[in-house]
Amino acid sequence: MSKLKTLAVIPVFIGALLCQPVFAGDMDTDSVLLHSVGEFEVGNGDNHTIANHKTDTRYRICVRHARHSTALKVTHDGLETIINPGSCSDVQGKRIKVSPAGKLGDDMVLIGKYHHLEF
Repeated sequence: MSKLKTLAVIPVFIGALLCQPVFAGDMDTDSVLLHSVGEFEVGNGDNHTIANHKTDTRYRICVRHARHSTALKVTHDGLETIINPGSCSDVQGKRIKVSPAGKLGDDMVLIGKYHHLEF
């Protein structure tokens, strides 16, 4: 590869490495890492964004079963879906956020997974 082509490729490569989801600004490092593999954890007062798109998307969201846990509240385009621990639900919307549906015990978090579904 010529020097000119190499110099043109380097900024593009570095830019791609630095890119993060649009909503990553309000996520800590652990949340960004979990998001990259389709997982989340939310505690009392937490709100995690799963999707923030210009068009509708569908996701299957599952909540891990845990003793003394509470349900997960999924907010999607003005609607709410409640997912009980150990269950999954398919939701659709442009902006999809999750948070605990009730109070969790001290130092407890809800853990779940999600993945994009094709229409």
